[in-house]
Amino acid sequence: MACEVLKELEELEGAREAGMAYMMGNTQCLGDETSSLVKKSVINIAHGFSRQNCRSPSTAQGVPRTSLIEVGMSYYV
Repeated sequence: MACEVLKELEELEGAREAGMAYMMGNTQCLGDETSSLVKKSVINIAHGFSRQNCRSPSTAQGVPRTSLIEVGMSYYV
């Protein structure tokens, strides 16, 4: 785990040294393995549909792809 954190910190330092970097949060909501099949299906389909049909904040704000760092979280419901 510590190696992954150090690698991410090095990437952030490199982006900072190269110029301005934008950090955007990215969340993902998934049905947990212990949830019922109906609950998993509804969550996965509804969230997947909304992610595909909504513009990401980086696209809407015109952030250049080379200056973008995305940080993500996965939520299991």
